[in-house]
Amino acid sequence: MLARQKGKFWRFITFYFMATITVPVQLYLYPLYFIFAKLGLVNSIPAVALIYTAMFSPFAIFLLRTYALAIPVALEEAAQVDGAKPWQTFWYVILPMMRPGLLTVAIIVGLNAWNEFVIAVTFLQNDSNVTAIVRFYNLTGQYSTDWGEMLAAAVTIVLPIVVIFVSLQRQFIDGMTSGAVKS
Repeated sequence: MLARQKGKFWRFITFYFMATITVPVQLYLYPLYFIFAKLGLVNSIPAVALIYTAMFSPFAIFLLRTYALAIPVALEEAAQVDGAKPWQTFWYVILPMMRPGLLTVAIIVGLNAWNEFVIAVTFLQNDSNVTAIVRFYNLTGQYSTDWGEMLAAAVTIVLPIVVIFVSLQRQFIDGMTSGAVKS
């Protein structure tokens, strides 16, 4: 499995991922905007999705690597002895055991992308393609605010997250605790 292999560039890759996780988005916001503006990618939802993917992938990779390392090697070896090909071992043995980790990563990364404000307000400037958080921010007026509309928007923004979390709560808790203790 790829998570257990250590190449000669492993330290560099680890340093790169740690740097991308710890560096604040404001540090690379201006150069990124300048490049995307030159390429004509401002106000492009796929461009923002690309930025989110680059921002959240290192965290997801580190977390999923932890889950992959927790899977016993004996299970992979048993699948190989039974004649399973590498893709079958991954699909039928490793992936089902990583399901809680995948769900945990999906919930955490999805929630972070849903609540992200700085990238969305910088790169999506048309009213037709702003995110819910940016639209919520735009509801506040300079001299007055319609509090009823603002509270309805807040419920609309929060309700999908609450429904998803409540429906997947058991798997999420299992996923958060299963990688915590090494057997």
